[in-house]
Amino acid sequence: IHHYFIQNKCNPERILFYRDGMSDGNFPKANAEITNIRAAVEEITGGYIPITFVICQSQQLGFRMVPSVLTKSGGKPDTNVPSGTVLECGSNSFYLIAQGGMKGTSKPVKYTVYLNENINPGNGHYGLTMQNLISCTNQMCWKYPSATKAVRELPAIKYAKRLGNQVLASLPCLEAGCHWFGKRSRLMCPAEDAGTEEEMRPYIEMRNAEGAIISPGHRQHNIVEMPFPSHLAA
Repeated sequence: IHHYFIQNKCNPERILFYRDGMSDGNFPKANAEITNIRAAVEEITGGYIPITFVICQSQQLGFRMVPSVLTKSGGKPDTNVPSGTVLECGSNSFYLIAQGGMKGTSKPVKYTVYLNENINPGNGHYGLTMQNLISCTNQMCWKYPSATKAVRELPAIKYAKRLGNQVLASLPCLEAGCHWFGKRSRLMCPAEDAGTEEEMRPYIEMRNAEGAIISPGHRQHNIVEMPFPSHLAA
């Protein structure tokens, strides 16, 4: 929301949130995440923004799509469906093959619309109906900068995974402690019996050159918001 405001000089009117890495059994946990998003929106904007929450499942689907009539490509039967093939399953989920396969069998990604508060048009926008969500999702798969064709997963998901891998690679430096522009940062992991769930969450402790804790009353839980965007200086 902060970055959107910097770029557009206004707050967003709608939020389309794609959540990856959640199995069917973990769907109820999405309720807590939606509550946190609402709280963050209210804290930042002081108002309400409708949310569309879509759960993406790209791993271990055990499901493939093949054409009913095989066509030949280069003299060999083509067992892959075209890029952009969609299979709707139920009223709130669909499988999408955005990336056309060149070798092997194309793998679909399942999208489940867990919450949709933007289904009705408003403020000059089209409603995010199922057909519009399918079209929007497929078109976003063509927006990955380093690919000349559509990618299998949404670019937002691919960037989130890259960022997560970057943070994981940085954890040993954070656990040992690292210096950044005169500040010492260290990852602190409270004991499991430290108290509430909030008090047991790992956080970043930052100290100044004199060794005093910076903002002792505020724990920095979000490593993404730390002041080193691309690497850590150990």
